[in-house]
Amino acid sequence: MTLFVPIMFINALVKALVAPPGLIIAMLLTSLLVRKSNPDLFRKGIWASLAALYLFSMPLFTVWLSERVVGVEPINASALNSVQAIVVLGSGRDRDEPSWGGDTLNRDGLQRNRYAAHLQRQTGLPLYTTGGKLATEALSEAEIMRDVIEQEWGAKVAGVEIESKTTRENALLMACMLQAKGVDLNNYPIALVTSADHIVRSVYSFEQAGFKVVAAPTGYYRPKYADRARWWLPSAEALRANSRHVVDLVGLFSYKRASWSNQCNG
Repeated sequence: MTLFVPIMFINALVKALVAPPGLIIAMLLTSLLVRKSNPDLFRKGIWASLAALYLFSMPLFTVWLSERVVGVEPINASALNSVQAIVVLGSGRDRDEPSWGGDTLNRDGLQRNRYAAHLQRQTGLPLYTTGGKLATEALSEAEIMRDVIEQEWGAKVAGVEIESKTTRENALLMACMLQAKGVDLNNYPIALVTSADHIVRSVYSFEQAGFKVVAAPTGYYRPKYADRARWWLPSAEALRANSRHVVDLVGLFSYKRASWSNQCNG
C-alpha cells in the first residue's frame, strides 16, 4: 500500500504531460527556459504552443480525431443477443459532492452506468461493475455504481469487482472474479460498456485478459453547435475531448507493451 500513492501520482503526472493542456504548458515552459540561450527556438516554441492550443481546442479537429481514434459503432440488437453478460467500467468519482453529501459518480460515470442499466433492463443479462477505491474512501467505485444503477435506474447488478485501479486491472481482476465463479471466459462473451473515447483500449484490455468482447460504447463526442462554422472556434469541451483521446492512445501504446499474465491469486 505504501507504493500505491506514488505510483498513482506518477500515472497522473504522465497523463498530465502527454496530453493538453499539460503538454502545451510543458512546451511553453521549455521555450521559456531557452529564451536567452536560443531566442529563435524560443519564438518557434511559443508559436508552436499557440498553434497546438488552438488545434486541440477546435471542435473540427476533435471530430476528425474522434472518427479515427474511436471508429466503433454503438452496439446493435444482433450483437447484444450474442453476449452472456454486461460489464461496465468506472471512470472516477466526484468526491464529497455537497448536494449528495458524499461521493458520487462523475459525469462520464453517469453516462456509462445509465447506458449499462438501459442494456440490462432491455436484455435481463447479468451486469457487473468494476472499480476500486483509495484507502481513505469508504466505498469502492464499483459499489457506488451498483447503488446508482439499482436505486436510481431500476436495473440489477449481479456482482462488483472492487479492487481494480486501472483499465488493465479492471480486465484482469474481472476475469479472476468470474473464473472463481466457474465461468469459462471462452464461452462467456460480454458487452463492454465504457465511454467511446475509452473503448479501444478497454476492448484490447479485456481481450488480453481472456474475454470475448462486444463493444458497447456511449458518450460519443458531438460539437455543441450544429453550425459548422462554429467548429473552428476554440472550445473548452473540445480541448477536454482531445486530451482524453491522446491519453487513451498513449495508454493503448503502453498496454501493448505490458504483461498480461494471469493475475489471479491461488
